[in-house]
Amino acid sequence: IAFEEFCAEHIGDPPEGTVFKRVLCGLDFGQSNPTSMHEIKLDTNDDVWVTREFYMRNATDYDWIRAYGEWNIPQAICDPSRGDKDLEDMRRRYGVRISRARSPAKRFEERVKLLRNRLTRRVDNNRVRLHISSSCPNAINEIQNLAYAQARIGEYSVDRWETGSLDHAFDDICYGLSELDLPSYEYKPTSVSWFGRQFSPAGRASDG
Repeated sequence: IAFEEFCAEHIGDPPEGTVFKRVLCGLDFGQSNPTSMHEIKLDTNDDVWVTREFYMRNATDYDWIRAYGEWNIPQAICDPSRGDKDLEDMRRRYGVRISRARSPAKRFEERVKLLRNRLTRRVDNNRVRLHISSSCPNAINEIQNLAYAQARIGEYSVDRWETGSLDHAFDDICYGLSELDLPSYEYKPTSVSWFGRQFSPAGRASDG
């Protein structure tokens, strides 16, 4: 089992009056596999609450977009498989605010790290930092049952799941966590070459 630290304390709903500073949803597209989407909320104590679930096989864009609208989600963070043209078409046609997960979350091991980091208890008070509502049974089931592939008896691979494992809820939750827990990246060129001269960001030029 990959996430042995996942326990009953991780299952629950936010107490009444909880204040949230960030709300979004993670989204993993599927075709014959389920399309999975979860509402994810970050409270003022930096705890994460997974509060609502959409999980449907053979779902169309209309299906998850309808749920997105009913939940009144301000932002969707999706997997990297959808092309720029498709995402832009969704933004224009349906008015959804959608973007890809931050780059590290494309890698299997980084998604595992994102979830494991959240499952770890706080150092200061030993409290859990991730909570999943009982109204999200597929997310709970996946995290409880995901297991690393067994290459041979007694040896396990840490870069893939056991054949047949369901990981769609796991993936979409990790895409959402990437937005909350990974730093943003802004490209800043060190210099620009123009007609043989080098320009630094401060505007100084030197001969190339």
